[in-house]
Amino acid sequence: MSILYLIIMPAFTQHILFDWQSCIKGGKYYTTDASVCPALDGYFVAATQARESLYGEDLVLIKTSVLGDSLWTKYYGGSKDDWLCGVFPTLDGNYYIVGTAASTDGDITFNPYPGFANIWVVKIDSSGYKLWDKVYGGSNKDDATNAVVTNDGGLAILGSTYSYDGDITNFYGARDVWLLKLDNNGNKQWDFTVGTPGFDYAYGITQIQDSGFIISGGFQEGSNGNIQCYNADSNYLDGFLFQLDKNGIFKSKKCFHGSKDDRIEQVLTLADGYLVSGATSSPDIASTNIGYHPGASPNGDPYIDFWLQKTDFDFNIEWQRCYGGSGWDYIIKVYPCSNGDYMMFGTTNSYNGDVSGIHHYSLTDQSDDIWMVRIDSLGDILWQRCIGKISAERLTYNSVLKLDEAHYVLSVEDEGCKIDGDFTCTTTDDPYHCYYYAWVIQINDTAASVGITEQLSSIKIKLYPNPATDYVVLEIPPEFDMKHAMAEITDISGRKIQSVVLAGHKPYLYTGDLPAGLYLLRIVNKEGFVSVKFLKN
Repeated sequence: MSILYLIIMPAFTQHILFDWQSCIKGGKYYTTDASVCPALDGYFVAATQARESLYGEDLVLIKTSVLGDSLWTKYYGGSKDDWLCGVFPTLDGNYYIVGTAASTDGDITFNPYPGFANIWVVKIDSSGYKLWDKVYGGSNKDDATNAVVTNDGGLAILGSTYSYDGDITNFYGARDVWLLKLDNNGNKQWDFTVGTPGFDYAYGITQIQDSGFIISGGFQEGSNGNIQCYNADSNYLDGFLFQLDKNGIFKSKKCFHGSKDDRIEQVLTLADGYLVSGATSSPDIASTNIGYHPGASPNGDPYIDFWLQKTDFDFNIEWQRCYGGSGWDYIIKVYPCSNGDYMMFGTTNSYNGDVSGIHHYSLTDQSDDIWMVRIDSLGDILWQRCIGKISAERLTYNSVLKLDEAHYVLSVEDEGCKIDGDFTCTTTDDPYHCYYYAWVIQINDTAASVGITEQLSSIKIKLYPNPATDYVVLEIPPEFDMKHAMAEITDISGRKIQSVVLAGHKPYLYTGDLPAGLYLLRIVNKEGFVSVKFLKN
């Protein structure tokens, strides 16, 4: 018999629906690095597409309807390898495609650094026709990791650089983190490098309210260059944040250090501070227990947990938590909700800890699922769900699009071989080989509808069985005044279904007449109310 407490609902996921799902093939072979953004009457799904010769890669752009049906496809690139970072709507009704190009021909108008891969930006109109393209970098490899359309209509691109010349003003050695700011015509306005003599890694770029920027990433040797936090252990990664003003002038920095690998991925601006997301394999990343889940690969390498911090505007930590299991758990996108909750999307191959429902796991064969987690304003898990099938599914930085409080579009990198799990279409013409394709789905969280919100309370009320069939039993603690107490049942739209006067602290409620679905039960007395959700089968 299942018992549901008012304030703990970690596995309640029956309210997640798929509005639609679509298999997107850019061509005969694999489609990876899938990205999604809104377009007129539908969506743009962009990806990296292998050519049919399996020699070289192009950027592919697929226009879909609002239901995910493919309408047309265009390719961008040259004769060598060109790959995608993401597609982004501009402020003037057009779109930026951001990627990395090794080609010097085809759609690349001019590559000033032949022989190396460099950052490539293509501006297109709503029909996919190229307006202009430009290549940025230096005489070594430079690639794009993430990007954001800026408040002035331009573009800020975060990536990695091995170059010491060209568009790179400063270079500290090996591999640095590089931020490039462009105007809406693709002209360079300024650049900023974060680096050490070792290898440094770019992850996130955020434009904040004053039009400045926060760069997030990781480093290994922090005693030199412009990070200079401490003499870090070069065997492991540490996280950093750099804050710049709107002109690329340095303002502040912060480093994050544990005994193993730690990195900072994304910064979300809130009304009272920031939500900083990252990943850690350090059990000692915090002075107190924040729920780290230990685990290691067969060769002894530690797996990572998702790591979340709520901070003030000076990045002083107010609370922090780890999420995951004994496997590899990685969140790539966090969205705020209007009621103070947060929705998190990522990838997991754990089968325990905070994770349940993964579609395939064994000690020798771990396949990734998409992992959705909703938490409250203090970081407590409200529910989680794994989405996927036996083979692997992954998300990239720009593969989740929020439509409203309840609806999200995901462009999933899927290893498509056969139909199973949550997947309803096969994506390969060859049953003996698995190639990656884009699995585009629209998620509907029916519990996020207006009217289903819960009143917080220190009183714990038990409700069982849950899911319900013909009845539910309530166990109400003695401190709740039952004089003139009533029970109200509403559906997910807030429409009242039943209203019953309660007697005693262990009443039964008949639910046999309720259609299958999600409901909110409110118990009301003269002092206020408490509430709890339940599912009717």
